[in-house]
This record gives sequence, structure tokens and C-alpha cells, in this order.
Amino acid sequence: MTVFSTYMRHGAAKRGRSIPCEQTGRSVFYIDDIIRELPEARIVGIVRDPRDVLLSQKRKSQARKDVKSWGLRFRQYLTYHPISTSALWVSTVREGDRRAGQPQLHTVRYEDLLRDPATVVARMYAHCGLDYEARVLDVPHVGSSNTPNRAGAVGVDPSRTGRWREGGLDRAEIYLCELIAGRWMRRHGYGLSGIGPDLPRLWLHLLTMPLRTGSALMLHAASMEDVIGALRRRLGA
Repeated sequence: MTVFSTYMRHGAAKRGRSIPCEQTGRSVFYIDDIIRELPEARIVGIVRDPRDVLLSQKRKSQARKDVKSWGLRFRQYLTYHPISTSALWVSTVREGDRRAGQPQLHTVRYEDLLRDPATVVARMYAHCGLDYEARVLDVPHVGSSNTPNRAGAVGVDPSRTGRWREGGLDRAEIYLCELIAGRWMRRHGYGLSGIGPDLPRLWLHLLTMPLRTGSALMLHAASMEDVIGALRRRLGA
């Protein structure tokens, strides 16, 4: 952690900043390690409606013209599956909830952040011991898997939530997500749609899950030093 801390501070200093930030989502599985080695660290956890997460990951997995590498396209295609993506959402949220009482951790809902950014961001700043300034909300509208770039537009865009209701997910994907994540969704204030599955699509997702998830794991294994350890953390084992 000492090497990592030095690296982060060096990167911040090169950009004229004094506070280093790290936003890798899988860091939630290492909260205890981070707090133990960097007790001065402050952690902000973001929880988002898993159906919007599925839609975002699905669109990333679909072939895009701006992705030139067929290998990368194939990897993105294999990485998304409604069952594994929903299960990963559950394990991620569960890890954050387990440590909800720790003073270093502050959790917010993505939807609350977009609905009332001034209030939510001010609380985040207070948690980090920083003075809030309204100008930090003047963020550019950078495109994502669900929205295009909007050149010149700034500010927090509240329309980036609830996109799953507009289409993009089939009924079976929504059903599987709510079946797997329903308990944790209710805990964080996400209502269930009660949508029933389209049975042919449901069977298709069930049958393709082992092949796609197993293939994705094999592709990512080369970049993992401890595959079994990483899986144990993600599965809460």
C-alpha cells in the first residue's frame, strides 16, 4: 500500500492536485485492506439501480463502431450476461452494506445524486473533510453507453436514470435481475416491476450463461494474479 499511496500522490501532484482519487469499482472488495493501510482515506460508495447497470453493460457488450479491435469487441460481448452481472451487483452492494457503520465509508444512491446533486455532493465533500463549491457541478455531458456526447453542455443530467424502462432489456433480463437482486434492491429503495419472463428468452439466458461467463473468466484470467482469490471476494465466499 505504501508504494500504491506514493504512486497515487505522485500522479495527483503531476496534475497540480493535492488529493489523489481512485475510482475502480472492484475496490469495494478491498475496503478493509484500504482502511487498514490508509486510515486517512475516505471512501464514497455509489449504489445504482441494477437494471440500469444491466442496460449499460449490455450496450457496452454490443458491437460499437468506435471499437476497432475485434478481440475487444468479443471480450465485451462475453463479459455481459444478465445472471452474472446481477450477481456481481449483489456482491458489490453487499460488501458496501457490511461496512456501512465504518466512519470512513459514505454511501449514496446514484439516483439521489442526479436528482439533488447540490445536497448529495455537499454531503460527500463534508465526509471527505472538504469545502463544497457549487462550481464542481459544472461537469461536461460526456457520452456513455446509454447517452451520446453533448458538446458544450454542462451540469448534472438527471435523465441518466431509469433508462431501462425505455427498452433495451428484454423481459427475461429484467425478471432475472429482480429475481437475483430483489432483496438488495428493496433495501436500497428500488421498487420491483413484477415483469414476468418471456420463456424462450429466459431459457436462452439460462443455457448461455455457463459458456459466456466461463469464457469471459478465461479471457480475464491472464490479467489476474489470484483468480481464485478474486472470485472468492466477488462471491463473498
